[in-house]
Amino acid sequence: MTPQELFECKIMEKEYGDALLLAKGYGLDVDAVYKHQWKHSDVSMASIEDYLVVKRNSKFTVFLY
Repeated sequence: MTPQELFECKIMEKEYGDALLLAKGYGLDVDAVYKHQWKHSDVSMASIEDYLVVKRNSKFTVFLY
């Protein structure tokens, strides 16, 4: 299994901490973790701050608003 495949599995299993560690260690897209968390969370000020403010991909963030 490649690092990318393991990363995707961790995201799908909602093991976000492990996914972030893999992303940072292998230069993968950390925004994918935040996107998945956002899509599977209730909308609140806390979730906006946790998942959207940290994002680098502003097109995705603007689209969600």
